[in-house]
Amino acid sequence: MDTCEKKLIAQLQTILEDQISATRQGEFGILDALSGRAQQIVDKLSDVRRSEESKFIIEYQHLNSLYKKLELMTAASKQVLSGQIRQIAKGKRTAKAYRGN
Repeated sequence: MDTCEKKLIAQLQTILEDQISATRQGEFGILDALSGRAQQIVDKLSDVRRSEESKFIIEYQHLNSLYKKLELMTAASKQVLSGQIRQIAKGKRTAKAYRGN
């Protein structure tokens, strides 16, 4: 069971790092697919952990820190995108006002 859990942890770590990289590069389109894959692995890991005590506490702590980093990066990206959307809306209103005159 240790080998299976270790492989799942490694796969989840890779997906989280891919999500962080995609967020950093503004490639938000692939985040949904990566999130689905990550959830499948998390479900498998929870089944493994129910059956026995994990020996990979450090690895789980690292995964937790990656999740927190991804969460912060996603929140920051959301804030930036919201600001950009507001600027675009303001620009559209301004352009519409000039066209109306």
